[in-house]
Amino acid sequence: MNAESRAFYQKLAAEQEERKRQKEQGIILMSEYKHGGINWGQALVAEPVPYIEAIARSFDCINTGLFLSFFTEFCGVGEWMELSDNIVLNHTGLSTKRWHNVRRKLMKQGVLKNKRFVQPTRSMFTLDDEAFERVIRANHRPNSVSLFAPPLSINRLQLLTFVQINLSVRDAIFLAAVQERVGFVEFYDRENQWTDWVSISEKQMEDMTYLNSYAQRESINHLIEIGVIDVNRQKFDRYFRYSIPQLSILTEISSSVFKGVSK
Repeated sequence: MNAESRAFYQKLAAEQEERKRQKEQGIILMSEYKHGGINWGQALVAEPVPYIEAIARSFDCINTGLFLSFFTEFCGVGEWMELSDNIVLNHTGLSTKRWHNVRRKLMKQGVLKNKRFVQPTRSMFTLDDEAFERVIRANHRPNSVSLFAPPLSINRLQLLTFVQINLSVRDAIFLAAVQERVGFVEFYDRENQWTDWVSISEKQMEDMTYLNSYAQRESINHLIEIGVIDVNRQKFDRYFRYSIPQLSILTEISSSVFKGVSK
């Protein structure tokens, strides 16, 4: 974790008390960690980001799985869709570097096709459905139902907040899996500091997210460090819960960038 991220976490604790006072006076705090290109207005109202574990597994890449989960959701068969670095960032949380790596690999495999226009400047993409299906069929697990399971739903505001504070999209995927297991939290319960505990083994988490043991340990450490999750490890199992108030604070600081700019 870099120095900028650590500075954010140290600053966050001090800002919480000050924000309570300033909020009553209608003052909006501006985060110093704005990630250029994030559309916070869209993040506040947009649908969750879909993530299909079976696609990530078939292409052996979390980032590719995240991109293709989005692309197959929004781009119909035979259709062309305009993409830019900012569009991909706001729909998947992938940085320019990671998106370009995904794009290059998929085009090399013949799965993604691209054509460019000069006036106006546009870059259009479509999926080669036969090539996509070929990769899926070649790499799917026997008796796997994950291809037919509903996508994991990632809260877009949480995802982009994590991008802003230099966490990984893997951390957002891990949290989304915990949130799915916890289930819907009634409004009147949201004053509680923590949700109920849920049991998620390492194997269950991998089946939901395609995060391996190392990636899971990293995400757990990152999410504990920012106070978002709590872990109770037992001999044969591990239990998770997450903090709704802490998530609210993190996302509120991030979305205040949009509010401040729009004032």
